[in-house]
Amino acid sequence: MDQKRIDEYKESMKESEMYPEELGQIGFRLKRRIYNKKRKTFLTGLSSIAAIFVLFVFIVNSKTAMADSIFHIPVLGDLAKYVCFDKGLQNAIKNEYAKEVNLTDVNNGYTLSIPYVIPDSKRLEVFFEIPNNAVRSENDLIRIKIDKIVNTVTGKKLDNYGSGSINYPASELKKNASLFNISIRSNDISIPQDIKIYVTMIRESYLHEMQVGQVSEQFEGSQNTQTEVLGAFVFDLHLKDIPEPKVTNIDKDIEVKGQTIHINSVVEYPTGTEISINIPDNNDSIINGINFKSIDTNGDEWGNPGGLTSSGPDSKGTIIYYIEGDYFSSAKLDKIQITGIRLIKKSEAEITIDLEKMTMTPEISETRIKSISKTGDNANITLQTIATSCFGFFRNDYVDTEGNKYRFNSEGTSQEGEKVQNYYTVVWPKDNKVILTRSMSPMLNLENPVEIKLMR
Repeated sequence: MDQKRIDEYKESMKESEMYPEELGQIGFRLKRRIYNKKRKTFLTGLSSIAAIFVLFVFIVNSKTAMADSIFHIPVLGDLAKYVCFDKGLQNAIKNEYAKEVNLTDVNNGYTLSIPYVIPDSKRLEVFFEIPNNAVRSENDLIRIKIDKIVNTVTGKKLDNYGSGSINYPASELKKNASLFNISIRSNDISIPQDIKIYVTMIRESYLHEMQVGQVSEQFEGSQNTQTEVLGAFVFDLHLKDIPEPKVTNIDKDIEVKGQTIHINSVVEYPTGTEISINIPDNNDSIINGINFKSIDTNGDEWGNPGGLTSSGPDSKGTIIYYIEGDYFSSAKLDKIQITGIRLIKKSEAEITIDLEKMTMTPEISETRIKSISKTGDNANITLQTIATSCFGFFRNDYVDTEGNKYRFNSEGTSQEGEKVQNYYTVVWPKDNKVILTRSMSPMLNLENPVEIKLMR
């Protein structure tokens, strides 16, 4: 990585302090600025990841007051770099709740370690220490993928947890502490206290730089990365003394912008707070995002920490929203507020794109079709928008006018100034039309937040 790109990376870190709310929307804006300003990143099925779980890396922000105080705690000071955008995890570390486990496994000449974890019954933060010999080139990306988690008491594999992956630049691993943070969440049941975590360490090497505008080459399927599996590792983890959650049942309907939301409960854990909701079917709009905030009796406010915003719905239609919190504080949560909402009219959720005429019906505000090209039997669609928080416009499954079902062959994004470009590869049907279903819309900030008092 040359000095110019290192400077761009550092500038992105500084700018990230200016829009924590954007980080609350699954961290897309910061991720785009770091990885996509000079290079396109293409993902398959990212829309579904946004609806379920995502795994994220916390970025360094030594100017944060609480992070600064954590730096002075012996042994755990390094962790402050990775939790600076999550006040809930900051509080867990400050209250000496991070667990030093010092687990190590060796495979294929690489030694991978887990020095620390931060657990509760529904969330597990795992900090991996990347071995120095995994870093070969400054253009490499190092990532760790969870293969499976097994309950060592029952011997059964856990199926009801979620994780994803984000690449971490090898050049930053060289310069900073070499910890890689994975967040694991479970909604339905508690994470067992005795588990084995099976992971794979992967190195991705970029073969060449891709400048903004080089879309056709990527759409045509040429590979810009070389992926190498460095090793498979197993860690036997035993968690003890997990505190019980603090549960406040609400069971109340509220109305926001003419739409009904049922608030089930607010549950406080050592790593943060979960708000459980259900959305009735009789609303005339699809709710695809909510900004929550909680306020305690001291007046301290807690919002989304960045990374994962929500998960679900599950089989019962329940959606869980994640916000920060201070489980260890003597102050109690007093109320929660809804400060913003994403809405799509149900009548406008399905968008028909005529590939030949380059039209969208109905049109999407502040969005236009920039280009459509044909490669073999596929159509390469480029949409341009100034709605920077709308990455992942559509679900990754779509249909043609005859009802045949497909999934995107590829999906990606890039940002140029204030304009965001979204890329989709679809099958080109005989009648030139595909029907896409919207999954994301701009956040509508509420001038007067909707407030729910917590009755204890």
